[in-house]
Amino acid sequence: MVSLEPTRRGVLFDLFCGGGPLALGAEQAGFDVALGADLEPVHCAVHHHNFGYGRAVAADLSLAKGIDLRRAASHKDEIDLVTLGRSPDFLLGAPPCQGFSSAGRRDYNDPRNELVFHFHRLVQELEPRYALMENVAGMASGQFSGLLDELVEAYHQIGYGVVTPVRILNAAEFGVPQNRDRVMLLIYRYGEKAPVYPDATHSLMPDLLLKRTPTVAEALEGLPEADAFEELLHTDEVDATGHWGGANLYAQYMRGLANDPDDLSYRRIWNPAMLTCSKRTVHAPAVVERYAAVPPGGKCEGHNLVRLHLERQAPTLRAGSVARSYEGKRHSAQTAARPLHPVRPRVITVREGARLHSVPDWFRFHSTVMQGFRELGNSVPPLLARAVMHEIRNAAGLAPAQPSEEVPLGDPTLLAMTDRNAGEMFRAA
Repeated sequence: MVSLEPTRRGVLFDLFCGGGPLALGAEQAGFDVALGADLEPVHCAVHHHNFGYGRAVAADLSLAKGIDLRRAASHKDEIDLVTLGRSPDFLLGAPPCQGFSSAGRRDYNDPRNELVFHFHRLVQELEPRYALMENVAGMASGQFSGLLDELVEAYHQIGYGVVTPVRILNAAEFGVPQNRDRVMLLIYRYGEKAPVYPDATHSLMPDLLLKRTPTVAEALEGLPEADAFEELLHTDEVDATGHWGGANLYAQYMRGLANDPDDLSYRRIWNPAMLTCSKRTVHAPAVVERYAAVPPGGKCEGHNLVRLHLERQAPTLRAGSVARSYEGKRHSAQTAARPLHPVRPRVITVREGARLHSVPDWFRFHSTVMQGFRELGNSVPPLLARAVMHEIRNAAGLAPAQPSEEVPLGDPTLLAMTDRNAGEMFRAA
């Protein structure tokens, strides 16, 4: 059992949670993750593996009620919001964004766009002090600007303000080696101090006042080469003792080899010798030949794949094609596949993508490549989330310290669950 200080850290619910990178950024800013909720049980299983001190529940958030989520979160001895007196004063939400995304077909009438209003409804029902909602940059485009204005007014009607003008933030400006634009809605209850958007900490170009954004080369430095392990044709993890290389400061943070003074997350108990989330993708010989001919930063014609450039930042990582159901309707999204490795004639592994996303090496994704990349590509990079939640923390008047507790990761079987067996474990009663 993890002993938590109820007066020092904020408590939050992570809605539309996926595997949890957004929540990790919030934890790094000094918050405790009491609940993760998602439509898909496999994501709840992964979330619970990463945040075992809280609880995860599989629920259709277009139908779920706030009181049900509160009960689900308090139904665990380790974190009981009633007995500890810790109400969920903060909400995170990253509603699926394919209806707004430039990577898929934009449709103003796409039912998935309604999920941003279901998050609004849950804010009304749960009454947090602050909420953060993330979505793709397309939400702020001309086609959807009217919907965004409607959403801001809807919050006003229930007693909440939205910091305006709503801004698009690029993760690369906060130390993430990836160009990734995202809309961030900073929502606060009237009577609370309004938060502000964070100032950039990094720059893609030389700057006297800002740090330089890490490159692809720096992000991947020290990672063992997945192609060296035959085991990774059949599993996503292998003992890579003796294969880890040197590391720059960014890579050291990802490995847990250096102390990041701005990281207020719990230390995890894990085996740093293991190379995880690295199951290999087998390409046909003709495909390997075609990939080998693509220059750094170039595109593979016919495959819509870009080769990463070692001295630049990665383009936006995407989740791939998938079908999801909301309110009984099926929807699919067509997005770009994984980029090509900067040197090898193959697509990148999930772990390599995680390094480009500022996700530390202890953090796990689903063991299948498809689900792992969905959890990665649909998520907010932790360093970006940390920067935004740091400002919300300051507005809330919190002053958490770096915790001394170590938190174990969950049972590894959680990472290989199917929706069926995960549903049996995480479906709300």
